[in-house]
Amino acid sequence: MRGAGAFLLDHRTSPRHRWSSTALRYAIQMMLGVPVSGIPTSPAGACLYCRSEHESRGHHLFRCAKLRGAHTTRHNLVCKRLEPYLRRLFSCVQPEPYGLHPSVVHRPDFFLESNDGRKFVIDVVIVHPPIAPTATITNPAAVGAAARLGADSKRRQYAGLDENLYRLVPFSMEACGFIDSPAVRFLRDFATSTSSY
Repeated sequence: MRGAGAFLLDHRTSPRHRWSSTALRYAIQMMLGVPVSGIPTSPAGACLYCRSEHESRGHHLFRCAKLRGAHTTRHNLVCKRLEPYLRRLFSCVQPEPYGLHPSVVHRPDFFLESNDGRKFVIDVVIVHPPIAPTATITNPAAVGAAARLGADSKRRQYAGLDENLYRLVPFSMEACGFIDSPAVRFLRDFATSTSSY
């Protein structure tokens, strides 16, 4: 699209919104699914943080067990962006509720209640595709596969939830941006009409 890269040359852009050349290179390489240059490794090619075998495409940092703090920060930022949107759609939005019901043994990211009294729990999960994004060009079925697996893991985690009281909505998204379609459809339907369900 013409002019799409103009922000790269616009020095008036707020420093908060500017990418360093290194960060931009990493982002483009990861989105294209090509090997990521410059990721620190040991001489043997292992991750410097967890010592596991380093993935050739450099996507290991999205899943590195030693970077849980960064992964939690990423998760919390998604929740922070999602909360104002939920508050526009639901009469009650309670982040990280405790003690909802004995069947809710895990603490979800949000408890929601609609104007007509329906209750939902949303739990956010961010996963990284085990394959390069470019593989989806030749295999369309792979699009969103990781997000679907993330949603399935949340359904298993909440298998004991009393569905007569709450409906579980796994908000599963991939690190490169794809959001599982049922989560998108849930929000879209409520945005269109609260009587869609």
